[in-house]
Amino acid sequence: MGGARARWDAKYKAGYGSDAPDLWVVEQLTGLGPPASLLDIAGGRGRHAVWAAQRGFDTTLLDVSPVALRHAVELKDTIRTIEHDLEATEELTIGGCWDIALVCNFLHRPTLRTLHRVVAPGGTVLFVHPMVDDNYMSHRRQLVFPI
Repeated sequence: MGGARARWDAKYKAGYGSDAPDLWVVEQLTGLGPPASLLDIAGGRGRHAVWAAQRGFDTTLLDVSPVALRHAVELKDTIRTIEHDLEATEELTIGGCWDIALVCNFLHRPTLRTLHRVVAPGGTVLFVHPMVDDNYMSHRRQLVFPI
């Protein structure tokens, strides 16, 4: 975990990332709950986790960076955190089951293949990712997968 952790910790210490949630994610989460449990996967500084927790979601934030996880908890202390390097494994191997799994701007295909393991029956996966030229605003896909 050292390489990814060190790389992302350095970015977050330098101020990388925004605290403002993605508007499409806000729209989707508004329609899904609360009450609902949410796992924000590779959620960085917690821009979505904080927003959701402030509105009553039972929220867990998963990221490789303890710096990012601490930032989120400083903003909303009810957020549970999981420090985990998703790119160091071929499967999503955390324990637990949530109503909603959110993946925003993170693509690791082995993680995507095993998302069903952390989503409750009848739950939802929200997936947002830049496409084509990685210009976030001009080409992106937002997908909702009911489980």
